[in-house]
Amino acid sequence: MKVLFVCAGNLCRSPFAEGLARRLASERGLDLEFESAGEIAYEGSTCPPDALAAARAHGVVLSAHRARRLTPERRAAADEVVPLFDVPDPIGRGPRAYREAYERLHERVDELLDGWGGAG
Repeated sequence: MKVLFVCAGNLCRSPFAEGLARRLASERGLDLEFESAGEIAYEGSTCPPDALAAARAHGVVLSAHRARRLTPERRAAADEVVPLFDVPDPIGRGPRAYREAYERLHERVDELLDGWGGAG
């Protein structure tokens, strides 16, 4: 199954969810693919430093991530599309906002993986 995480800019929430889901699914022995995209992403943009630091604290490395725009082709290629707009966008709100957003996303990814058969 291929899962697509979606947020606005593909610079913090969705790439974090993608990276975390990859790590946790691997640890749980789940055969899932993950990708992320942003509705208004600027292709090739890099994650801001606060996003990199907050992700690193959760064991997710985003330094190689480059933003991808959500396209009809990306949406169609996914078996499951997971919008992340219920988690407030931390862009420009400082390190604490990133930590809080990533804690919420960690819970959300755990719940999703549990639902896909990977309780852990």
